[in-house]
Amino acid sequence: MLKLKDVNVTVGRGSTLERQVLTNLNLVIDPGEFVILIGGNGAGKSTLFNVISGATPLDSGKIILDQTDITTWSLAKRVKNIAKVLQDPRLATIGNMTIEENLSFALKRTETRGLSLHKNKQRRDLFREKLTLLNMGLENRMNELTSNLSGGQRQALSLIMALMTESKILLLDEITAALDPTMAQMIMDLTTRIVTDEKRTTIMITHNTTHMTGYSNRTLRLENGQIH
Repeated sequence: MLKLKDVNVTVGRGSTLERQVLTNLNLVIDPGEFVILIGGNGAGKSTLFNVISGATPLDSGKIILDQTDITTWSLAKRVKNIAKVLQDPRLATIGNMTIEENLSFALKRTETRGLSLHKNKQRRDLFREKLTLLNMGLENRMNELTSNLSGGQRQALSLIMALMTESKILLLDEITAALDPTMAQMIMDLTTRIVTDEKRTTIMITHNTTHMTGYSNRTLRLENGQIH
């Protein structure tokens, strides 16, 4: 279970742009839930994700993950428990590396600092198993540069990279915004199937109203610094 209690966050502190983005925010996400998060531009949705992942510190409040207070945990310490997929797959994948190398990087990122690519059979079998979930044939293209993939294929790879470890929370930040409608539908269906099968607790930011029904367990709105 993920719990945010009385969370306050100010951005731009000490500048003319200083403003309080999150105000006494409270949120509880149950294990295995798929929650859609909506809100206007500047509402603080990305800030909330950064708070959960550890990229943005709190002014005050607490973050509890499975009865453990992780409020003061660093981004690096949280990475094993909290995975994130970004809107632009080019930010999450490295174009001049192969599919296999990207997956190796994602796997090692939660183990030790730095890049260590060990192309042993056990690792390749794991990558092939994960890529098969996509039904895109990428398991047969592991030596191909990621830059050769389409936007949808690269976003699907980003999802698999985020799921390479047993993270407890998956954060999806506008993951279909850069895709055409057909590919966006495919990515949503794929995401729903995988996170449901793996029982991943998932929060997804979206502006697409079609995502609010049929995919998530519930939809929450972030407005005036609080969840409604």
